[in-house]
Amino acid sequence: MEGYADETKVNWSELARRYQITNKKGQIAKNGGQIAQEWLISQGVNLHRFKRSAGDEPQPRRKKLKGLGGEISIPTPERNDNLQEKLKLKIQQGEFSQLESS
Repeated sequence: MEGYADETKVNWSELARRYQITNKKGQIAKNGGQIAQEWLISQGVNLHRFKRSAGDEPQPRRKKLKGLGGEISIPTPERNDNLQEKLKLKIQQGEFSQLESS
């Protein structure tokens, strides 16, 4: 790693596969790139001089929107004011007749 030039893009996963970094079970480690980086840091290698292979700056992830229980809608009862207005209109139009109170 000391022979690599500054600002070199390093693929840590590829390095881990090349040097066959394994986990405790003897299998190729899925986080081998992280293990390689940690080992190099413990050996005193300055990793900040290398570029990230994924890009210059990782984009922040947007939080996923979760449903708040609004998946099922229930109709709300109609307000009394609205019902009275509709009834008055229907009486005026002649659909209903007004009852006389005794």
